[in-house]
Amino acid sequence: MRLIRMKEKGTTGLSLVFLLLSSCTDVVERNKSYGDGNDSYLLPIKDKKKFSEKQVKLLKDLGYELIRAGEFKMGSPFHEPGRPPVKNINDEDPLNDEDEERLTTVRLSNDYFIGKFEVSNAEWALIWKSNVEKLSSPTEPVTQVSHTRAMAYCRELTRLMQIMEILPENTICRLPTEAEWEYACRAGNDGVHGFMMSEGDQSEFKNVFNADDANFARSSGSSGQTKLYGSDLSSYSFKDFSKNKWDLYHMHGNVREWCYDLYGVQYENPFSREVSIDPIGRLEGKYRVLRGGSFRTYWTKCRSAARDFAEPYTMKDDIGFRVVIGHPIR
Repeated sequence: MRLIRMKEKGTTGLSLVFLLLSSCTDVVERNKSYGDGNDSYLLPIKDKKKFSEKQVKLLKDLGYELIRAGEFKMGSPFHEPGRPPVKNINDEDPLNDEDEERLTTVRLSNDYFIGKFEVSNAEWALIWKSNVEKLSSPTEPVTQVSHTRAMAYCRELTRLMQIMEILPENTICRLPTEAEWEYACRAGNDGVHGFMMSEGDQSEFKNVFNADDANFARSSGSSGQTKLYGSDLSSYSFKDFSKNKWDLYHMHGNVREWCYDLYGVQYENPFSREVSIDPIGRLEGKYRVLRGGSFRTYWTKCRSAARDFAEPYTMKDDIGFRVVIGHPIR
């Protein structure tokens, strides 16, 4: 739950109920949920219903933005600033090139909700029965979280929200797929970012980060140079930087964010040459996808199409995650 936002909305009672529910969770039972298995909560569903206005309002008050289903171009054109070069060029079949940002038409067929911000230290502590009052930076994004533990957090959040009858029917809390993440990040834009632009800026501004847009490591001469806050590189709490067109913060920079998918040079396995509908990544692999860049990466890694990956047990001070509320994906 978005603890700070609930205080702003005057609904601290709901956070207290959540805290009571969290305190009832058996520690041993919670530790068991740290396994890699996802089958227990990613179940097939038969009836996918639209979200009601009441559900949309409730989840928006709790810090989640509704993302409507749609189609977009995932990846980046060859001329985009900061794009990595294509490896192992194959003249006979270009689709076999190692191009991890190959432009792909993706169709997302279901609406979903995504966190307005990354999961905060306070939210993490609330779910795992820690003392929120002792946190030195409760509103900053939680870091040092592996993919496995991020998935466990989503499972526990699903359980608690189901008890409170907050979740819409046939939905769960989970990590976003890579396609869902990029779609929400772009917010309808086709350049390097998803920030608001005036009509006159469409051609030039879409490939440039302004100074206050994102929190990332600056480098001399970069088009995305940003000012640093304080003397050290670090992550920052919500509303320190610009939001995108769909009211999402920190989709660029701050901390890298885990996605559900297994990483592959191509988005799917096997790679689709037509429209890719609701892609969920490769079927096997060693690494999980990271998106968004961080305060430790240059602007090129913070582009909407930029991709990264790590082993699922990786824990670093610039890796966090945000939650999606949507239909199960496996």
